[in-house]
Amino acid sequence: MLLLTLGHTLLTLTAFPSLGVRWQAAWPILFICSAAVFGVCHTRLRKWLLPLVGAAAILAAAFSFKSFSYLLSDVFAALQKSTGHIFLAETPQGKLWPMRLFLLLGGAALEGAAAYTGSALWLLPMLTAVLEGSVTSVIPVGAGTVILMIGLLLFMGLRGADLRTALHRCTAILLCAALTGGVGLLLRDVPQQKAAQQIRRAAHTAVYDRRTNSMPEGNLKKAGEWKKSDAPALRVTMEKPQSQYLRGAIYETYTGTRWAPLSAATRAEYGELFAWMHANGFYGQSAVYSVLTTQQKKLKPQQVTVQNVSACRAHGYLPYGAGGKLPFDETLIGDAQIPAKAQTFACIPTDPDTLLEAAQRIAAEKSDSELSRMEGSLAAYAQNVDLSLTDEAFEAIAGSFGAPKVRSKADALRAIRKFLRNTLTYDESAQTAVRTDFLSALLKDKRGYSVHYATAAVLLLRYCGVPARYVEGYYMSEKDAAKAQDGETVTLTESCAHAWAEYYLDGVGFVPFEVTPGYTDSEQENGEVPEDSATRPRTKKPVEAPTAVPDTSPSDASTAAQGQSRGLWILFLLPIAAIALWIAVQRLRLRRKLRSLDVPDHRESILRRYAYACALLRICPASVRTEKEARKLCLEAQFSDHPMTAQHRAQMDAYVRAVCAVCLQKWNLPQRIYYRFLHAVV
Repeated sequence: MLLLTLGHTLLTLTAFPSLGVRWQAAWPILFICSAAVFGVCHTRLRKWLLPLVGAAAILAAAFSFKSFSYLLSDVFAALQKSTGHIFLAETPQGKLWPMRLFLLLGGAALEGAAAYTGSALWLLPMLTAVLEGSVTSVIPVGAGTVILMIGLLLFMGLRGADLRTALHRCTAILLCAALTGGVGLLLRDVPQQKAAQQIRRAAHTAVYDRRTNSMPEGNLKKAGEWKKSDAPALRVTMEKPQSQYLRGAIYETYTGTRWAPLSAATRAEYGELFAWMHANGFYGQSAVYSVLTTQQKKLKPQQVTVQNVSACRAHGYLPYGAGGKLPFDETLIGDAQIPAKAQTFACIPTDPDTLLEAAQRIAAEKSDSELSRMEGSLAAYAQNVDLSLTDEAFEAIAGSFGAPKVRSKADALRAIRKFLRNTLTYDESAQTAVRTDFLSALLKDKRGYSVHYATAAVLLLRYCGVPARYVEGYYMSEKDAAKAQDGETVTLTESCAHAWAEYYLDGVGFVPFEVTPGYTDSEQENGEVPEDSATRPRTKKPVEAPTAVPDTSPSDASTAAQGQSRGLWILFLLPIAAIALWIAVQRLRLRRKLRSLDVPDHRESILRRYAYACALLRICPASVRTEKEARKLCLEAQFSDHPMTAQHRAQMDAYVRAVCAVCLQKWNLPQRIYYRFLHAVV
């Protein structure tokens, strides 16, 4: 029972840090309570013990139902940290002591009953919670999991056996645990990480890739000789063909041997920021489109269609001027993932002159609009996450490029172009031998193609304080575009595969920064950013957003960690992971049903929207001011012959929103939690 209660305590405190309990105080309390239950079970009171303890636990939870929000908040935070997707809950409310008492009584009753009966079935809720929490990454596998498993195995080994047999079983279990732990320590870190990376890469290649892919997909160790081919990769159809960078894979983390996406744990810290931006229809992937169409209304979008023939299908391929109604994932934190389902979209010109004019106009206006604040928040996010450098890369740049110094962004771009032009030689047969740092090897070999130039450019930009990212995709040149007539399809082969750098242009978003010989032109080299862009303030904060860009400095992180370890009560791990999974499934089901309301036919959409509103009103009887008009419109759509218009559709949509608002206002907090998370109807 000692090991069971210790493992139980460690797992609970790891899963729910916001409840603020120290294991040194929690473990003795839980053990004493479990031992008390075990002792009472040997008396005449055992028939009444479990019902009384269960009733007391339920009463404690019912006393402050709001305290469950602390558990949900921790679960959502863990899911957000492990997936990199938005799982935001309401601010935790209520008192903590009823929840702590509930968990204490429940845990003591289960462990005491298991010890008295010798049946492991009493521990089934605990084991289910551990399994579900480990699978969903709510509970990290660590010391608590190991101790709990050893305690359970010892418990099963001692059950129903004489002393000699029990000793043999326990000795065997402890030896196996020691052997497993020793092997785990020997194989920890590098070998396991390499094996996991190899499995993920093999799965990615099997599911998404084709043999025609010629880019290394961020793996700089594979950046050997560029084996391009004439195999068709993409088919692009434009109303007026023009040169385009079709970005596909965007990488933000440089490890020295490869480019990798930003970790989910890092992105999770910005969940509130991206939830706020997405709620207002602003996405980093289409920031250039949003800004330019607002600032320069003379720009007319054209329709572009991109068909994937044999390129990597893990993501889509969008130009920088893409926008409109794209299928962005509103739950995704970050803006470095291109939706794979995007095929037809609106697109505006993003030539250097247009981008420069927009940046100059925005810098001169100093607007405080909501769009400007969202763009400023995205710029601050890029400043936080897209400036990292390894120590080896920093030393290599300092030795070749010179010591860091303050310069404007325009001067930095010009200096980087000049440095790469004088340092590297374009060579598609280059095979850079990478051991620990790709850039160090590149600056020694001084040969490479687009992958080498792009990697060097990104790291040099970061060295100069400019947020930058590494991109792989396809490039449609002016020559290829000139061969096609208006509306004609252009086939891009693997010879058009390309890697380039992109940097954050203040006021606009991420834009391409081309340095590879043969791809640059005089326009790009002469004008890319306004001369005074470095003076633009970066202190913009989003409207009505709790925290635009959290500060991720180590000092603040350690302070927050210390503040989470307060308290003297005990917690018991409930299968909250199962509840979280149920909530996720219900929300996905609701989202799928809501999408079914947006059918192209206005008449059918009106009828479906009205049916949804009626279903809500059956759950929450309430009066809505526009109910009569909505009913009349529904009857008109159902029985009349005249066509329904988009205005009618918008009228019914407004009625549905009014019904949702009335229901949320009428429900109390438990009802809102139930109907929004557990039943998921609104």
